[in-house]
Amino acid sequence: MKVKVFALLAAAVFVLSLAACGDQKAAKTEGEKAPATTEQVATAQPAQEQATAPAEVMVSGTVDATGKITADDGQAYTIADTDIGKEVVKLASKKVELKGTVTEAEGVKTITVIEYKEIK
Repeated sequence: MKVKVFALLAAAVFVLSLAACGDQKAAKTEGEKAPATTEQVATAQPAQEQATAPAEVMVSGTVDATGKITADDGQAYTIADTDIGKEVVKLASKKVELKGTVTEAEGVKTITVIEYKEIK
């Protein structure tokens, strides 16, 4: 009796696994994505880490010696370490207007300066 119950359970598991394989194949043939494998899920990047296209902005604010600018609206940006960015950092404690592209990673906004002028 126990052998029959075990055999029935094994057959049921086998049938269910075949059905699951058939569903994945059917999804692939219908142009849909098959369910993600464990490996695909483990290697996928979280949405917040995915890169976004940099937005070009104009920022007016005060530069500090640590390579940051605090905009008039209170937003803080790290100035990207480029040749023109180094020129801007030399204007520490002065008010400037920057044109540049902004990217954000892990909550830190970075501005890559395209052009700048000191505001007197």
